[in-house]
Amino acid sequence: MLLKIFFLTIFFFSSSIFSNELKYNCTFDEKFFIEDLRNQNNLLEIKIKINDYRSWIKNGMRIVTDINKNIKNRYKKRYSGIVTAKYSFGECEFKARIRQHGDWKDHIQYISNENKFSQSLNIRLENGNILGIVDFILFIPKTRNNSNEILTTSILTELGHLAPRTFFINTNINEHKSSMIFQEKIRKEFLEINQKRESALFEGEEQFIWEMGVNKNSEDFRKYESVSLSRMINSTWATRNKTNLLISKYSYSKLQNVYLNYAKNLPNSDIFYSLDIELLSNFSNKLFRKWLRYELLILSINAQHALRPHNRKFYWNNLYEGFEPIYYDGDTNFIQICDSKGKLLSNYLGEKDIQYYKNVFKRETYEELINSINILKNKNKFNSTLEKNTGLEKDDIKQLYNLIESNIDCLKNNLIQLENKNPKKINFHENYSIFKNNLKKLNLDSLLFENHNNKNLLCINNKCDETFMPNLDTWNKVLKRDYV
Repeated sequence: MLLKIFFLTIFFFSSSIFSNELKYNCTFDEKFFIEDLRNQNNLLEIKIKINDYRSWIKNGMRIVTDINKNIKNRYKKRYSGIVTAKYSFGECEFKARIRQHGDWKDHIQYISNENKFSQSLNIRLENGNILGIVDFILFIPKTRNNSNEILTTSILTELGHLAPRTFFINTNINEHKSSMIFQEKIRKEFLEINQKRESALFEGEEQFIWEMGVNKNSEDFRKYESVSLSRMINSTWATRNKTNLLISKYSYSKLQNVYLNYAKNLPNSDIFYSLDIELLSNFSNKLFRKWLRYELLILSINAQHALRPHNRKFYWNNLYEGFEPIYYDGDTNFIQICDSKGKLLSNYLGEKDIQYYKNVFKRETYEELINSINILKNKNKFNSTLEKNTGLEKDDIKQLYNLIESNIDCLKNNLIQLENKNPKKINFHENYSIFKNNLKKLNLDSLLFENHNNKNLLCINNKCDETFMPNLDTWNKVLKRDYV
């Protein structure tokens, strides 16, 4: 059992996010505009120019003419370019690495009359930052249901959950002008702005799904999902020192067990969203209640796409030795989730999802969320900001809250808590055996790591090594599942 490690943390936001040692070109003296550079309202436009424009266009044409339904990784190489942030008081120019973003082809569209592309972009600034953000995504708005994504992240953040900063921004990309959705990526700066100690970050692994399973039928898609598990986002943090590595190995092993417990039901099970919340919270009551509130809110705004295991992101809270949810890609659709008879819409949840939520949601879970929504209704400043950032009217926001409350009641009436529930004991050895068998059926090479009593167990291609003691570079690859 890993000893709990407690931290006393002091945050120096100005020095860490807005460094005085600036290495980019601005038309103003940055040290006099530190507060203004933090203010999203001062950011007027983001302009992007790809250096090798001809190669970029060829890559875009290959994407749209590819016979596959999704965008393959071979089309997501990074290109060098220049990003210019235009503020109300001047401009700053940054070097950047830019690539196509997105799984599906709705993230790219050819505009024939301009001979240009409208496309979602994944951007990493090589020097400097925008609003304290180094890594971010520019989404074609329709890929995130337009203002729904901004409403979702704003409400989640206001209610104390982790969600990336998200807003509309005017863009000029290779001389094509449009309004796009700016969203920060889950990186160190995201944790700092949320006053979280830097720690292990994880996400669902999608490599097998998008490279092999997506163009097949739904059953094959689920087969590849059954061996996808999770990966570490910030594996370089893990290898910075021995303490970080100890935390990362322990948390990674915990999360893999959560995914193995989910994957044992695939491919034929009627379960799509529910990971074991007790395992995610590592039996911390504080984190368990946070997970309940989060998942109920996600379900009530019809954003359960964020609960699909391969879409999920996690923050390891080392103080409570458990995970916190990070919102990503909910595909929110604000509609009534009950029919006229008060029954959940068909295909809203899988049958096993319904049974699971009946087991974990409590009466107080619904009451707490209703109370939180009522408080939001009366936060005039917050709601005014919502109106400004989304373009919605005051009555639209009011109707939105009424819809959420109605959906909470719908869930409460349909997910009535089971009496005398008997939780099934989890057999991790059996789960691992199922995982190995699934790998064998698909003829895949994969990796599973287990850390128990400070012993490392690494299994590759069904062969396990109980004396695994790699160097730091190898640990980096293992934690992000890039070792095979």
